[in-house]
Amino acid sequence: MLIKKITPISFLFLAFPILVFSQPRHVKGMQMGGFIFSNSSSQTTFGVAYQNYFSNSLSLKCNGFYESIAKQTTSYKNYIINPEALYTVFGNKNSLYLNVKSGVFAGTGSAKSEIVKENQAFFGVDLGLSVEMFILPKFKIDLDVDQRFYQKALFANYRYGYTVSLLYFLN
Repeated sequence: MLIKKITPISFLFLAFPILVFSQPRHVKGMQMGGFIFSNSSSQTTFGVAYQNYFSNSLSLKCNGFYESIAKQTTSYKNYIINPEALYTVFGNKNSLYLNVKSGVFAGTGSAKSEIVKENQAFFGVDLGLSVEMFILPKFKIDLDVDQRFYQKALFANYRYGYTVSLLYFLN
C-alpha cells in the first residue's frame, strides 16, 4: 500500500537530495555516451549519442537516429546523423544546466505505401534547447526540444521534435 501513498510531490522531495547534492559535472575533457528515445502520436525515435565537453559552457554532441513515422497510408523511416554544439546559458553549478544548441543533420529517408516506394537523401539545420540533469555520479538525463529548418525530405521541410537521452560517463 506504500506505492499508493507516493504522490508526485513526495517523489520530488525524494529526488531533490539526489539533484542538489550531485557533484559538479561540467568540466573540460569530460566525455559521455548513451541512448536517445522519443515517442509522439506519429513518430518514434531511437538513437545513440556521444558528447565531449570543451569547457564548462561549451560541448559538442553527435547523435545518430532512427526515426519511424506513421502517417495515414504511408510509413516513413529515416536514418540521421546530427552533430550539435551546445552552449550553457544557465547552470546551478551542481546538477542542472540549460543549454542552447545548434547543429546540422544529414540522412536518408524512405517512404513506403501501397502506391509509392521512394528513397531520398536529406540535410538541414536544427536549433533548440537542452536541459541537462545529473542524477547519479555517473549518469545524466537530457531533455531536448529542437526545430529542424531547411530539411529537404520526402514528407517535411520543417520538423519540431523532442528527445530524452540517458548518458553515462566514459572517462
